[in-house]
Amino acid sequence: MQRREKTSPARPCQRCGAPEPRLYRVRLGQEPWLLVCKACWQAEFSGRAGYVYGGTWTGRDRKR
Repeated sequence: MQRREKTSPARPCQRCGAPEPRLYRVRLGQEPWLLVCKACWQAEFSGRAGYVYGGTWTGRDRKR
């Protein structure tokens, strides 16, 4: 029996709305956390004062 590959579900970016299989949890200062795509992360957050990175969402099951 062959193993079936799990596909990563896409989730929409909270900035541009594009469905992406990998999103980045970010925030500026005390604003709420956002899940954004790589393009929005690089354009709007990376390198700004008060920027906080909170992890990567990939939509896959965690290995335990």
